[in-house]
Formats: sequence, C-alpha cells, structure tokens
Amino acid sequence: MGGKRPDQYRIDRADSQTTDHKFMPIDKEDAEHDAELYGRVMKGSAKRQQPIPPETIEPEVAREREEEMERQEELHEDENTTGRE
Repeated sequence: MGGKRPDQYRIDRADSQTTDHKFMPIDKEDAEHDAELYGRVMKGSAKRQQPIPPETIEPEVAREREEEMERQEELHEDENTTGRE
C-alpha cells in the first residue's frame, strides 16, 4: 500500500516551515514584530519588564529605612501611651 494519504492534498505548505506551532506567526506583521523584538533582546536594547533589585543595599537607602523604622516605633509608642490615659 503506497502513495499519498487521502487528505495530503489539503496540508498547508506553510506548516512545513516550523516544528513548534505555538510560536508560529499568523500574519506577516506578527512575524516582523517577533523578529524585531528578538533582535532587540539579543542586542540588549530591549527594556526589562521588572528591574532586578541589587544584592546589597545602598548606604543611603539603609539609613532612610532605619530612620523610617525609628519614626514608626515612636508613633506606635505615642499611640500606646496616649491610648491608655
């Protein structure tokens, strides 16, 4: 039994160009957008979605955090002393 399958004449030729159909662009504009985005990412010129926080805290930021914690503690102490009277 040789030859073609009965439905083989209906197979789209564009399907043979990719093996992963999840990312196969439907329109030419989609393909151009994907190629442009991929090029920017590979060159490093694309903006990141979320910034990655640094491993170490800058001294200025650490000082500001400490001052804010002290201020919060003072506020809570004032609330506790005034609330009991």
